[in-house]
Amino acid sequence: METASDELKLFYNRLCPYAARAWLALEESGVSYEKEEVGLKVFGQEKPSWYPDLCKAACPTSSAAVGPVPALQLADNRMVLGSRTVVAFIEEFFKIGLFPEDPYLCAQVRMVMDEVESMYSAANQLVANKDVKRDAAYRSALRRAIDNVVALLLHVRKEHRGAPYIFESFTMADVFLAPFLDRFPQVLSELRGFSSMLTDYPIFAELLEAYRGRPSFQNTSQTQEFYLDGYSKKAARGELMEIPDSLKSFAQSVDQDTVLALELQNAEQVKQILREVRPRSWISVLSDGEAHDAKFAFIQEQVASVHNSGEQSVFYTRVPIAPPQLGDEEKDAALALQLVEAVSKAPRPVVLQCATGRRAGLVYSLYSAYLLGGEAKYSSVVEMAEAAGLTWTKMPTLQRFMEHGTIAISHHPECC
Repeated sequence: METASDELKLFYNRLCPYAARAWLALEESGVSYEKEEVGLKVFGQEKPSWYPDLCKAACPTSSAAVGPVPALQLADNRMVLGSRTVVAFIEEFFKIGLFPEDPYLCAQVRMVMDEVESMYSAANQLVANKDVKRDAAYRSALRRAIDNVVALLLHVRKEHRGAPYIFESFTMADVFLAPFLDRFPQVLSELRGFSSMLTDYPIFAELLEAYRGRPSFQNTSQTQEFYLDGYSKKAARGELMEIPDSLKSFAQSVDQDTVLALELQNAEQVKQILREVRPRSWISVLSDGEAHDAKFAFIQEQVASVHNSGEQSVFYTRVPIAPPQLGDEEKDAALALQLVEAVSKAPRPVVLQCATGRRAGLVYSLYSAYLLGGEAKYSSVVEMAEAAGLTWTKMPTLQRFMEHGTIAISHHPECC
């Protein structure tokens, strides 16, 4: 394969530590390349609608349909997706030397990479946690993950005393660790009360100082103010959207820009939601049979009527959830990703609607799991749903669907 270095294009995000790995590796390679920043929902940014389509066209998989960051576009428009794959491509194609020639040292580098990956997961869980009562548990989990990384670093550095990096030379293990140390010590201290990382673990402070002297790090690192501003959106425990008392019998606010429609009885209730919430998107999950039932048909008709009248633009989408058809793990996973994609692309504010509110709440929980990225866990999703008063947790069919959906979402993070 022939690929001119000046025809490479990196799709990245300056906040994302996974994208920073690819960016750092490209800087280490010394090759010329273009780059384009892609917004990420987890940081409260808008992802351009063309980007998931570009990824899926290059790689027709469900993970590509999410529009993962980072991605590397080659001269012939083929795409390499995900940080591990991108950095492996850069290393193998440009022969940078980020993996030692010695097989044992190479294995040690990979061991460090795996432990650092677990530390990222624990840190992201703490940052994204919306329930303050769970912070202590997440802090403990992160402390254990850090202890494992530090123990391994101290072990491998016994054989490389005096080396400025983890090993004698700058390796892929450093490419993985550097973005973590650049972002998380202050982010976690300021936003989640997890302080003293650099003082409690002097080896982190030593390595960060060494990284700061490296041009590749200098060219990719951002200010702490920039990181705090971006991560504060991911960490936000925002107030619920205020809705008037007149709506509360048939609408439920679940966050600052999402409302669930509950057991709508007539067109007037739809009008009230449209008038008071002023949504830009309306997502229905009624089954095909329900959507054509006169008991529910008025909902789409009313939304379309308001949209077509020019009073306000409301984009209506229906992604059917039929409980009797749920239960197959593969089909549930595909439907979960389809639902997440619909909510992710929807302009805000958004109304989620089904017949009773259960399935609408399920979709909201799915999207909340998606925002946790690869750290989504079913048990955490259930706890968040119960805290929000969502009732899908009482239905075994929907519970199984969420189990399958959470697994699928954790395998298809937006930032990887």
